Amino acid sequence: MHLLDADEQQANLGIGAGGALSLTDYFQPYDYQNMDGGDEDFGAGGIALLDTGTFKGTGVSRMAVTAGKNGKIYILNADNLGGYRLGPGQTDGIIQTIVTNKAVFGGSGSYPLEGGYIYSTPVGYPTYAYKLGFTGSGVPQFNPAGQSRENSAGRVGVGIPTITTNQGRAGTAILWMTVSLDLSSSCHVSIVICPCRSCLMLIIMQESCFLMHNGSCCAWH
Repeated sequence: MHLLDADEQQANLGIGAGGALSLTDYFQPYDYQNMDGGDEDFGAGGIALLDTGTFKGTGVSRMAVTAGKNGKIYILNADNLGGYRLGPGQTDGIIQTIVTNKAVFGGSGSYPLEGGYIYSTPVGYPTYAYKLGFTGSGVPQFNPAGQSRENSAGRVGVGIPTITTNQGRAGTAILWMTVSLDLSSSCHVSIVICPCRSCLMLIIMQESCFLMHNGSCCAWH
């Protein structure tokens, strides 16, 4: 496939002499033409490379996750993206497809500790967590693990889930999200889910910062 013919794809590009780009590997959903007709852009969710120390399995040493407006999360082998219709019955030749029926306009987040998780925030819905597991033959497979109580804004502008910890200690992970709320034309909001999983901290940033905390929290005193 020529690079100029690429459409609705995740692509791996090689850099040749003089900086020339060439297509070395790609993944294109088997139903991309239907996606085109339904305004379900594949690239709306970007792509994230996952930590190779955790996210791997039989036949897979590097993994990637991508999503878009078509309500699917695609788990890819970063060393063999899957091409076009190379799976069983000319379906997608990838590790896993998670069907959510919810459009994503921001990238996926990941957390490599405590077994490994990925996070996705569809527009107007909660942030969903998926835990890494394996088939009987050791192939990586993600399973639903939970979701936030709060929904993201029902408009484009949801940020990428980002996870931090206290020096990598189990049980200290905090998931950070940025959403767009119609409080003013220049307002940005960060939603923080605290380690106790039972309260929410909302930071609204404009000309100054305000902090709202809905309930007492064991971790923020």
